[in-house]
Amino acid sequence: MKINSWSRYHVITSGSLAPLNPTCHGSLKMFSDIGESSGSNRVIVFPSLISLEFSYNFLNRTLPSWLYTASSLKYISLSNNELNSDIKEFLYKSLEKIFLRNNKLKSPLPSSISQLVNLTHVSLSLNNLSDIVEFDMFSKLKNLQYLDLSYNCLSLNTNGTSADYTLPNLSSLYLSSCNVSEFPQFLKGLKRFHSLDLSKNRINGKIPKWMGDVAKDSLNLPIPSSTTNVFLTSNNSLSEEISYLICNADSLEFLDLSHNNLSGIIPQCFRNLSKGLSIGRFYSYSIGIAIKGLEIELVKIFILLTIIDLLNNEFQGEIPVIVRELNSLKGFNLSHNNLSGYIPTSLGNLIGLEWLDLFSNKLVGKVPEQLLDLTSLSFLILSKNELVGCIPLSKQFNTFENNSYEGNDGLCGLPLTRDCNNNEPTQQLSPSNL
Repeated sequence: MKINSWSRYHVITSGSLAPLNPTCHGSLKMFSDIGESSGSNRVIVFPSLISLEFSYNFLNRTLPSWLYTASSLKYISLSNNELNSDIKEFLYKSLEKIFLRNNKLKSPLPSSISQLVNLTHVSLSLNNLSDIVEFDMFSKLKNLQYLDLSYNCLSLNTNGTSADYTLPNLSSLYLSSCNVSEFPQFLKGLKRFHSLDLSKNRINGKIPKWMGDVAKDSLNLPIPSSTTNVFLTSNNSLSEEISYLICNADSLEFLDLSHNNLSGIIPQCFRNLSKGLSIGRFYSYSIGIAIKGLEIELVKIFILLTIIDLLNNEFQGEIPVIVRELNSLKGFNLSHNNLSGYIPTSLGNLIGLEWLDLFSNKLVGKVPEQLLDLTSLSFLILSKNELVGCIPLSKQFNTFENNSYEGNDGLCGLPLTRDCNNNEPTQQLSPSNL
């Protein structure tokens, strides 16, 4: 009998396959013993095994030693378990995909990864791996498409002595919380690249001008390329203004520049992003966002999602009215900036908007009645601005509490305790508010 694939619904016992009820996870305790010696008897692992899939189970022992010596094995998927061993050295180069995400694995990265030239996907995030890693170790992996090392205890040097190499097939790179201090030079010139997460690192100053495949010598700010659909650079120290050239990224679906030192005005050309920002799909990655001042995590989202997060920068000027053209926007976070002027009435066109956070700016005028048209709106934070007048009272606005409006001394009406009177001044609209 020739076995090419071993899934989580079967276990190997003495050379035969037995059905396994996935809910009876206790029977999986023998997983790490398969292929090990037991007295004079030895269980023989199928020599033709190509695929091993045991993700989303309750495995809580060590990785079996035979895993590193299976000469035909191409696909390992053991993510989302409780495996707690070291990752040892792989002896064969047949491996193409390694998924060990979200376990309790420890030790340094095995150096043998640098020799697995057939690798296309490596997912090791959310473990306890600890090491000072030279990214050069991946320089020979010319077939590599997907790499995720996020949320370990790694310190990653992305610009080592051989930083002139390229990874021509790389399309997705996730290095969140990897102590990266410089923007990776090996990204230069990539043609298939579309997803980048460098959030929660130690990157300072400017992003290189080549990031957007543009020739402007003055370009020195976060500019994703035209094929990028996920761009996450939060929690660094990026500075100065956002260039208008960001709007060349017409495939962009998720933009997170929060928690930096960016300043200036928000580019009016954001309307150019409306096509790309109409659809955002996230199937197997976690995204942290802030709603109502609370950090939450979006995990394994299977619905359309579009978010712009510019939280905690130094943006000034008015909210651009062209956001009305981002008609599939679900979340919009401009909190903790220096924005002034009125809340655009055109926000009422974003009928799919589910959360809006304008906390701690310098916005003035009334809360637009047009926001009542946002029937999907479930989170609203307008607190700590300079808003005045009566709070709209109807539809979903009846569900918002004091913390949505507090810190605006001129606001009145429910849910606040200040009553509105008949002598309330009429709001004067600026041209950009129309």
